[in-house]
Amino acid sequence: MVGARVCAFPLHHVAETMRPLPIKPVAGTPGFVRGVSVIRGTPTPVVDLKALLENSENCPSYGRFVTLKFDDRRVVIGVDSVVGLMNLDSVQLGQLPPLLRDVNACRGTSKWDGNWASFVT
Repeated sequence: MVGARVCAFPLHHVAETMRPLPIKPVAGTPGFVRGVSVIRGTPTPVVDLKALLENSENCPSYGRFVTLKFDDRRVVIGVDSVVGLMNLDSVQLGQLPPLLRDVNACRGTSKWDGNWASFVT
């Protein structure tokens, strides 16, 4: 969960979820990159998903970190909470609203438990 938005990641990219760790800011990064956090001994970039999706610059407080893996690279996504696991197929994904069409990470939207969800690849 990010605010009122439900987001999802393909499970094969999720390495782990954890309580947030300290973040050290890094100069010169985009506003949605909050800095780096040391995850299992490795400095890992922390992305604020709400700032990325809503183009906001507020001061975040995260309920959970979700560590995503892409080959040998890792990134931490700061979220409010982790809801659980759910199987979805591409038929369940609808078109993105115009505001999210330019966000390369988003693949589609769908209704989930009565709430709109953004599914992130």
